[in-house]
Amino acid sequence: DTQGNIGCVKCPIGYSCPDGQKVPCMKGFYCKEGVAAPLPCPKGKYGEKMQATSLEDGCKDCEGGKFAQDIGQSSCQKCPEGFFSAGQGSSKCTPCQMGTFS
Repeated sequence: DTQGNIGCVKCPIGYSCPDGQKVPCMKGFYCKEGVAAPLPCPKGKYGEKMQATSLEDGCKDCEGGKFAQDIGQSSCQKCPEGFFSAGQGSSKCTPCQMGTFS
């Protein structure tokens, strides 16, 4: 190809385009069309899929008994002994009451 670049196009869905380069969206993030930076999965959710295209496509709720306390997580952590998370989408674990255990 002897011709150089003659213009720029919008970054495609599933990619981010920082500094004019196309980069696949990483696990724990999703990329809408035209983004310069990937968007992180929120607390309580995780993303195990590369090149996710939306929050719904790429970010899932943590299961009961697990949590994601930070944004942009690619997996959820198990609640430690003495703590629990009963519902889905937890960003933290709750301590067991006195006289109980997990």
